Amino acid sequence: MNETTGMDSSDEIDILMEESPQDVEDSILEDNNSSLHSLDNEEREKRYKNLLKLLENSTKLSNAFETRLKNCKLQIIKKELEKSNKVDENVPIKVEVNPNTVSNNQPIENEEYEECYLKLFKQPILFNGTLKNYQKEGLLWIRTLFENGLNGILADDMGLGKTIQTIAFYCFLLEMGISGPLLVIAPLSTIPNWLSEFSKFSPQLKTLLYHGKDTQRHKIRSKFNTNYKVGNLNCKSIVITTYEILRSDIKFLKSYDWKYITIDEGHKLKNSLTLTNRCLREFACANKLILTGTPIQNNMNELWTLLNVLMPQLFNDIKDFSSWFVINDFHGTNDKIVNIATKDEILNIIVKILKPFILRRQKTETDLNLPPKKEIVIYAPITELQHKLYKATLAKEMNTLLNKEQVIQNEFGVRPKRKCVQSIQRYTEDRAIRKTEPNPKVEPKDKAISLVLLNPFIQLKKISNHPYLVHMPLIPEKKKIRVDENIIKASGKFLILDAMLSKLKLLGHKVLLFSTMTQLLDLIEEFLIFRSYKYTRLDGTMDIANRVKAITTFTNHPDCFLMLISTRAGGLGLNLTAADTVIIFDSDWNPQCDLQAQDRCHRIGQVKPVVVYRLCTKSTVDENILAHAAAKRKLEKIVIGNGTFNRSTKINLSNIKDLMNLLESSDYDKQIQTNGFILSDEELDSLLDRSDMVNSTPKANPTQSAKHFEVLT
Repeated sequence: MNETTGMDSSDEIDILMEESPQDVEDSILEDNNSSLHSLDNEEREKRYKNLLKLLENSTKLSNAFETRLKNCKLQIIKKELEKSNKVDENVPIKVEVNPNTVSNNQPIENEEYEECYLKLFKQPILFNGTLKNYQKEGLLWIRTLFENGLNGILADDMGLGKTIQTIAFYCFLLEMGISGPLLVIAPLSTIPNWLSEFSKFSPQLKTLLYHGKDTQRHKIRSKFNTNYKVGNLNCKSIVITTYEILRSDIKFLKSYDWKYITIDEGHKLKNSLTLTNRCLREFACANKLILTGTPIQNNMNELWTLLNVLMPQLFNDIKDFSSWFVINDFHGTNDKIVNIATKDEILNIIVKILKPFILRRQKTETDLNLPPKKEIVIYAPITELQHKLYKATLAKEMNTLLNKEQVIQNEFGVRPKRKCVQSIQRYTEDRAIRKTEPNPKVEPKDKAISLVLLNPFIQLKKISNHPYLVHMPLIPEKKKIRVDENIIKASGKFLILDAMLSKLKLLGHKVLLFSTMTQLLDLIEEFLIFRSYKYTRLDGTMDIANRVKAITTFTNHPDCFLMLISTRAGGLGLNLTAADTVIIFDSDWNPQCDLQAQDRCHRIGQVKPVVVYRLCTKSTVDENILAHAAAKRKLEKIVIGNGTFNRSTKINLSNIKDLMNLLESSDYDKQIQTNGFILSDEELDSLLDRSDMVNSTPKANPTQSAKHFEVLT
């Protein structure tokens, strides 16, 4: 009961969530990228008042939710102690937990109460496994959201078991008599992992994969309402489908009375005008949970979109929320960013607004004790061929790009006549008489030329990775790529890669190699075959069966040394802890995609230290991509990555020193410059050495400033 309003917390939540709806589309279609610097004082003041109103509503929800969450913990303590009719001998003596005197409104602020709750907490019977303490907290958080009619974002760091917490919650729903139907929407790449995790952690529950061709899906539909027995419970199958099927079968799927919907890798909804986003808004189901380890990827608009999908009545105007932090500001100095964040306590206000709806724990805040991870940037030299094509693209030298010989002028500085003119013998009154010449012999092509002249940036990126993506030498008779030592010598990154892989294989490491371009993966594949490395591959063109086969081969086959993966298609939701080395061959504009890629192996189940090698071609667009990624990481750090969305953390973002340390913290542990030369044996040994990580532990405080880059010359 709220003493000031006289209402129960759940009633208060219902009233707040029923505030007048609005037309979401009107807000979405407006220009939402305008910086506050371009607004007059009157408009800024108006938006600030709207933000405070949003904070007021969010605070009411937060207070009601926190009260219900604490009461739920106390009820668990009370119930379990009444069962045993005594205090557990493992419960701290200082904690006087008398079930007869425990008040329903008594807050749990003492850490010993928290320990008591975690010790007495009983996970769902249908869940086959042991939840970590932070996962128990996550399960209770999701449960409390559900019981209060709220939706939220489980934004735990990648690799902390968001899937497991969701499965445990579905077990809880079924045990509470909510038989279903329950739905999981996930990217195609994560479907095998969902199926295997359900089979492992809740083998009594049946899952139904809704995927395949039209005829296959039509047959599956009849199984949606089929009931089966689990003990005394009547349950329906848990339906698992993909975003693609969501779009194609929205008329059928939205007609079902879903009791709960989980959206995996929810950042795929970050664009509010996509068909996927529109389809999801058509579901009548009020209870939804978004899973994403990267709630902010490029800008604040994306986070607002996720919240708007979950709670359109509360998050109804994108301008009032997202215009305070514009990504262009994060390309400036750290002093400028701190001034923006601390003025009128904007950062504090925004975080307090988000607090009730986001739960995020980072690896350094959990009890996992994962082995350490470090990231090293290696600047590769640019080869002569790369430099020639790069320069020609910037200068628009078409003869060089089209592999044509340059027209040579004669000794008098005059261009020679064209061949069509040279063939004329004489002119008559009405025509020109040409000499007959045999048809010229068509020389077979020695190069396949692929230019992207409408978007020079894409071409520059290709050249920075490997010039063969623009000028590919061919075996003329076979019209196939010519693979020899030149495939390595033509690219600075390939020279580095060739040196590293031979040593990594010798040392017994397993490698994940990520690239944003499937055409580049094709080229790397040719190199691996040339060097006789055993590998497997995963990209967006593969179906579920082949994905499972590729993952199984890499995980279980001791000779399978390397896995090629498309960053966007294969960097989501996969568990590849058999690897202990990640190579980011070319960085993504979105830094979160690369972070997701790294965490395919640095996650629960990893027992070895993990090293990430990021390749960057010196003095090319690669450096621009890293600079833009750094600006986006700063935005993510101060809003999401500061530990404030862990339930046990008290919000305090007004400390300028802490904010500055956060912004100055390095994303990389080391940078290595090759200065135009390939690494020597000593440098290569130093690069691959992991002895400093054997007895190391993860950083305890994510806000601490990391050491400066170490540059090896």
